[in-house]
Amino acid sequence: MKKISYSLVVLLLMASCITEKYYPVEEYYDTVEPYTFTGEYTVRSTHWQKMDTPPTPQDPAESSIYTFFYYDFEVPELTSVVLDRGVTAAYLVYWDNNNQILTPLPLDDFYLDNYSWIEQATCEFSVGWVRFIIKYSDFDMSIRPGDYTFKIKLMW
Repeated sequence: MKKISYSLVVLLLMASCITEKYYPVEEYYDTVEPYTFTGEYTVRSTHWQKMDTPPTPQDPAESSIYTFFYYDFEVPELTSVVLDRGVTAAYLVYWDNNNQILTPLPLDDFYLDNYSWIEQATCEFSVGWVRFIIKYSDFDMSIRPGDYTFKIKLMW
């Protein structure tokens, strides 16, 4: 019985040494803590800017893709390092019974109002700024978007 117990202890010690020797944590994981940034931005209905390219006779459908509302915010934390090696995420923020709800962008909302159409909320990241965009599937620029709150999260 002593020999069996001794053999089991030796076997367990050998197995634990092999695991540490051949599977060190440092080889598989980068232990550097990431940097993070979170920003919340509100665009009022009156602040949305129009990107309205009139249709061209050659290709009216092509020019309609440049018909949308947008607003740019300066974000000094959004550097080339963040864009090249980090993670960016954007959300539409709304409230439900005092609970903040984050919906990831892009977001397509479908409506049925005598005819069906889509409102798309999305964003673009560039060094030093973020652009939030609202686009309507019918490209009707006479109806301005309402007030929207967005949140971005950066990690690098």
